Amino acid sequence: MTLRRIGELLELGLNLAGVRMVLVLEADNRRLEAELRSANATRDTARPRSG
Repeated sequence: MTLRRIGELLELGLNLAGVRMVLVLEADNRRLEAELRSANATRDTARPRSG
């Protein structure tokens, strides 16, 4: 996937520095989304259910 993504970004006109920046930001975004899912799952299991 990474080589394909690099090709896509190069076709969009980014230079190699721009490609690197986008890949780093996308990786950071995936990490943060995983942290958020984990935090939400922890919160949801710790919260008593009303009903």
